[in-house]
Amino acid sequence: MNNRNARTEEDTTTSRIVGRNIKRLRTARGLSGRRLAALVQERGFRFNHSSLSRMELGINAKGGQRAVTVDELVAVASVFGVEPQELLTEPKCVACFDAPPLGFACRSCGAAA
Repeated sequence: MNNRNARTEEDTTTSRIVGRNIKRLRTARGLSGRRLAALVQERGFRFNHSSLSRMELGINAKGGQRAVTVDELVAVASVFGVEPQELLTEPKCVACFDAPPLGFACRSCGAAA
């Protein structure tokens, strides 16, 4: 039986990375979940705070693993002004998440803003 909605472990592993990156960028920019959801909606994408929360946590409404869709990835990346690829990959530096605060340099990786 072919289930077009079936998710593989690889799908959900990548989705968990995306969720962590969304949360990281959202909190770094001082956005609440509701505000980020509203900004995504302003770009014409049907999206709500619950969807965002489940995306960040990597779980669906029934408690299973939630995969991020390409449309969601592109919509959220556009709000942050980043390429979707940036949401798909783990940051190289876990201290600054590859983005130290403006005017500072990371002591771990040496990146400067």
